[in-house]
Amino acid sequence: MSSIESSSELPVRLLCGVTIPDTALVSAALDSAKSVSTDYTHNHIVRSLLLGFIIADKLPHTQSRDREAHAIAAILHDTGFPIGHPPHSAVLSSDKRFEVDGANCARDFLKKHGKLGEWDKHRLQLVWDAIALHTIGTIVFEKEPEVQATACGIWADFQGPDRVPGGVLTWEEYNACVRVRINDMF
Repeated sequence: MSSIESSSELPVRLLCGVTIPDTALVSAALDSAKSVSTDYTHNHIVRSLLLGFIIADKLPHTQSRDREAHAIAAILHDTGFPIGHPPHSAVLSSDKRFEVDGANCARDFLKKHGKLGEWDKHRLQLVWDAIALHTIGTIVFEKEPEVQATACGIWADFQGPDRVPGGVLTWEEYNACVRVRINDMF
């Protein structure tokens, strides 16, 4: 099954007015991310997901992305972030950047929870790259649409809509995402 075929056939749900994939894997990723995050980080993760989908659905070069891979990468992008993890957490290493720890954690999560045959090396690598590179703007925006879409949402959460590629995120959309109490929704 190609990523485009799987993306077009995915069940969806509306979250804060944004259409996102509604698969068992996306739900499991949301639960997993919440279990290892502070409220602040969890809110950032979900805002990044929502903002990334708003932006990527408007940019021509990201519209045909693998939507499930994008969602998983956005949701799990901060699983390696040290704030919120207990000391000596199995997720955190002492010799890697938090982005790499998060990317490794996401890959392990997908190997454990993903359906056999749906998460090939290419899809795993898309998610890994999206997470490992999300803080490196000189690289991430030269990568595949899924990687770019993930970074767009993360960066928009921190920088607001004025620096979004193509100017496609409005202040109204941005404010709707940042005002919602995400922790009350899950």
